[in-house]
Amino acid sequence: RGITVVVVYLVSAGVLAFMARLLWPALSEQWQQFVAQLPRLLDNVRGWLGNLDVYLERWGTSLPSPKSGNVEGILGALVQNTLRVTAGVVGAVVGFLAILVIAAYIVVDAERLGRGLLDLLPPKQRPVAAQLGEPVMRRIGSYVLGQIAASLCVGVILAVGLSLLGVRYALLIGALAAVLNVVPFVGSWIAAI
Repeated sequence: RGITVVVVYLVSAGVLAFMARLLWPALSEQWQQFVAQLPRLLDNVRGWLGNLDVYLERWGTSLPSPKSGNVEGILGALVQNTLRVTAGVVGAVVGFLAILVIAAYIVVDAERLGRGLLDLLPPKQRPVAAQLGEPVMRRIGSYVLGQIAASLCVGVILAVGLSLLGVRYALLIGALAAVLNVVPFVGSWIAAI
């Protein structure tokens, strides 16, 4: 099982590296174009929505505006936000690595973990739980594989379809949709937005 885990990780890393090598030039080009066009896109959104301050004033609130003499406060807020973003990125990387390590541990020690969990149940319920364990694990595995396959299909269909329609950043939109669709329920809504 340990060799299987290592082989699966190596194959997955190889596939991701190969896909990154193929797609990275196009994705980086589209990202640079998108960032260059972002101010104009934001102006378009402001044109559609009007001035946001007017809507906020109707509800009795306003956007905070920094004071010109408060450089320390602005700098402090900038440093604080930078540290917050850095902590979020580091947390995401550590979380991803923890998921890989925990998944490998579960695969390698599946039998011992299963016996330990069965020992927590009352003796009368252990045979029923043991019989249900294998079908439940197969269904969970099928669900995860199906979610990944569906996400890849959504990303490819969006990238190809939008590029055929002449939409800018079609590959970038398809890649983001594929990544976000992996998250059940919430990811598809975020990808749609």
